[in-house]
Amino acid sequence: MSEPEVIEIEQEKKYCQNCLQVVTAKSELALPKSDIGLNATTLICYLWVSHVFFTLGQLFSSGISKGYS
Repeated sequence: MSEPEVIEIEQEKKYCQNCLQVVTAKSELALPKSDIGLNATTLICYLWVSHVFFTLGQLFSSGISKGYS
């Protein structure tokens, strides 16, 4: 597996006098309202799905290999 590339993104926040809310700058590399980026989210989902299928594969093959019906 290759080394992950670490990217630091600074997002400025400013207070809007018109709408009375804190406004955050948008980034193409970050998911909306998320603390982690798109690449990290994709990796987490991939690892979770592969873990589930690996566990299910062991579960189903263990019964067959022991001769259980």
